[in-house]
Amino acid sequence: MNIEILAISKLKDPSIKSLCNHYMKRIKCFSPIELREINLKTKIPNTGKLVLLDETGEHLTSQGFAKWIQETGDRGTHKLTFVIGGDSGLPPEVKENKPYLLSLSKMTLKHDLARLIFLEQLYRALT
Repeated sequence: MNIEILAISKLKDPSIKSLCNHYMKRIKCFSPIELREINLKTKIPNTGKLVLLDETGEHLTSQGFAKWIQETGDRGTHKLTFVIGGDSGLPPEVKENKPYLLSLSKMTLKHDLARLIFLEQLYRALT
């Protein structure tokens, strides 16, 4: 299954950027993955399964997330697109197509940390 991550913000902290790159390399051993930094005017692709990381989304354990990814692939999904919002979250129009909403935490996370935590959890789910 191909994985695409769309991040609506650029990483500013070089140490977090380095850790994110570390997890991207590790994930590539298990699945093709692409991470693109986009702005809010970029059209979100309508291919594959769209997953928004959103505070109102479903809360899964690490094991639950791994199971969800496995089951999604088993149902024939060839591409997962995850969208990580910027400092102001995600605009409401992105939610209009009823994507799957996934929450990383009940707490608000800074974009840089949310990206790092998500990549670590994605790596954990794939392994």
